[in-house]
Amino acid sequence: NLHAKCYLNEQFCIVSSLNLHELSHAKSNEIGVLISREDDEELFQTLSDEADRIIRISEEVRMSVEKVRRLSEENAPEAAEEQEGVGKLSTSRLAKKLGLKTQELTNHLLHLGAIEINEGRKQITPLGRRLGGELRVSARFGPYFLWPEALPLTKA
Repeated sequence: NLHAKCYLNEQFCIVSSLNLHELSHAKSNEIGVLISREDDEELFQTLSDEADRIIRISEEVRMSVEKVRRLSEENAPEAAEEQEGVGKLSTSRLAKKLGLKTQELTNHLLHLGAIEINEGRKQITPLGRRLGGELRVSARFGPYFLWPEALPLTKA
């Protein structure tokens, strides 16, 4: 397994094990190679193509993870709601009860400030907790939110 970074612009490419922060310089032995498009256009293009391929694969994996995460929240089990959150519904079930799509309710909760997205993950905020929201994790379905059936959907 090679762990390297590729810094690329229109003229140069650096392939390196070096992170561009001081801690990396102080604690590790690092090496890098500078490739100039002018000096070796074929190698430069190969590296550029490989960087594009890695980015594309990473985006596909990220989209798959987001899809699984979204589906797990939408499919949160009813039994968990009954056992762990009496009088509470998952985001998807509350949306259905309100006649909304799950994404519409999620967007409203984001706008309201009850949840936030941090590093690509939905998280409950202190306001969300005060409103009675809870983050739950099911071994089968993953993370999801529970909300009171009578959740106030306006800013206080």
